[in-house]
Amino acid sequence: MRRRNDGPVSTEIDTERERVLSELRDRIRSRLGPVIDHLPQAEIDRLIDRIARFKYRHEGKAALRSTPPRGVDIDQ
Repeated sequence: MRRRNDGPVSTEIDTERERVLSELRDRIRSRLGPVIDHLPQAEIDRLIDRIARFKYRHEGKAALRSTPPRGVDIDQ
């Protein structure tokens, strides 16, 4: 018996998710990098990945609007 969610996973959704996560990681790294550069690189990478995944989980693609690149202020 098939369940409703047993269908194939859409690669288009996965690709978009990875694109957004990659952009978030880059933006977070550019903003936090100067502050956390004393940490080991592996720890920095894990921290940035956790922050990006958290933001994506709670905000989706809107996380890109709330995480501008370094040097760009957030319009309130």
